[in-house]
Amino acid sequence: MENNGTDPLSTFNPHAILTRKDLVTTANRFINGNRDDGVFPYRAKHMQVMNDIGLIRNTDPEIVESRMNAITILMRALEQYDEIFADK
Repeated sequence: MENNGTDPLSTFNPHAILTRKDLVTTANRFINGNRDDGVFPYRAKHMQVMNDIGLIRNTDPEIVESRMNAITILMRALEQYDEIFADK
């Protein structure tokens, strides 16, 4: 269940527009789990954390992401994940 009570499987739409806030939230959850959920405004903490570690520069949450940019951000998140957990 999502924080708003919806079931992700019932709302999944692979053709929907992907915004920066959705992409960055996904990347941050990959790295940090749900640690940064629940902050108002919703997803603000995810945006700040990803900006702080250098994953993104522009924190406008409503930017519409291209698939190419989405892959770039997710690859950067994977690199961050490797760096964070390499010593463990």
